[in-house]
Amino acid sequence: MKQLTKREKVQKLAIEKGSCLCSSPSFPFKCPCNVFRKTYKCHCAGDDTGMTQEEWAEDNLSIK
Repeated sequence: MKQLTKREKVQKLAIEKGSCLCSSPSFPFKCPCNVFRKTYKCHCAGDDTGMTQEEWAEDNLSIK
């Protein structure tokens, strides 16, 4: 069992916790709404927390 990269951990947990599809081709898996901005913004995001993918992951998924 190979060690997951941080991105893979984010992807796995985002899919489990996610509720909408992201609009970025580089982040094409489910993530919770209203957390990613710019290229990581979700289709159904209403407000913008201004967090990056990594910041959200560290705050919400305990991934360092």
